[in-house]
Amino acid sequence: MTENDEQMLMRFFDEHRQDIADNGFTERVMRQLPTRTMRLSRWWTAVCWAIGIALFFMVDGVGQLRGIFVALWGDVVGILSAIHLPVSTLIMTPIVLFTLLAIEIYRLAEEY
Repeated sequence: MTENDEQMLMRFFDEHRQDIADNGFTERVMRQLPTRTMRLSRWWTAVCWAIGIALFFMVDGVGQLRGIFVALWGDVVGILSAIHLPVSTLIMTPIVLFTLLAIEIYRLAEEY
């Protein structure tokens, strides 16, 4: 939507605004909304978090996470050590990446 369309809409709504007196109706409705439900929801959320944290420590979640990260790190190191690239590839890769980055920055600068 263009700025002109937006201004026309705002002008239309401003000209045709109708204020309806609610005689405190909105405030009465807001006071009667169920606050008990919100309290129960908060308590239920807290209980579920507590159970989740307790189960995490009961099943040695820290040790399992440590094992997962150690295995992942070993896999990454193994993959990187198995790669044998010629020197020309190691030199050309950053040059190509920086060239592409410079082209994209130039394009973005031209747009603005």
